[in-house]
Amino acid sequence: IEPVHSLNKIGLCYQKLYNYEYADSLFIEAIEKYKIVKDTIDSDAVIFYNNLAESMAEQAEFSYSNILLKTSIAILQRDSTNKDNIKNIIRTYHKLIKNHLRTDSLEQAKIYIEEAFKIEDKVTETVCNTNLYNGIYFYKLSQYREANKVLTECLDCYKSYLKPTSQSIAETYLVLAQVKIALAEYDKAREIINKGLKITIKNYRKKSERHANYLKVVAHLDKELGNYQESEKI
Repeated sequence: IEPVHSLNKIGLCYQKLYNYEYADSLFIEAIEKYKIVKDTIDSDAVIFYNNLAESMAEQAEFSYSNILLKTSIAILQRDSTNKDNIKNIIRTYHKLIKNHLRTDSLEQAKIYIEEAFKIEDKVTETVCNTNLYNGIYFYKLSQYREANKVLTECLDCYKSYLKPTSQSIAETYLVLAQVKIALAEYDKAREIINKGLKITIKNYRKKSERHANYLKVVAHLDKELGNYQESEKI
């Protein structure tokens, strides 16, 4: 089995180098060899399916990615009493939700958000994550009041489980700031942006992709306020 996991690890390295063709071939080889060695596909093989699914999503091959993720869920559901399997089902739902949010397939996203909520029997960080996606869902529907409510609850949830410098908190601030702009609560949006920027710079420093995402929201806020020169500078 160790050589199979080695193939998966090498595939991840090539994925980070954006050599998707070779990475994907290694993930597929890992799945095929796992089948031969174990004479079955069980929950331990899900990591290979999910890595291939994430690679596909990075290439905007969302249909293939979703098929692989649904396959993972079907494998994990064979023993849905296993606590680790339940956690992995929720994590896989989250990957499906992200894919559907990215493609604006909002009805599908909501289905998996509800499925995740159903099997989260108590408040944990995974519930916070599901709440974040739920907030993004309402934001994309332009239901800004509901998005504001959900994301505020999501922040409280994260703050009860995570350190104040967690990037999950910063990512929630990023979405919440956009909601505040949509609600014309500009001062509050600026305050939230500054909080999130502080965390993001600490975790990733300036000129990172996550920092750039914040700068886009700052530019959007300046444009809404009529500060066109500031907006163009950013």
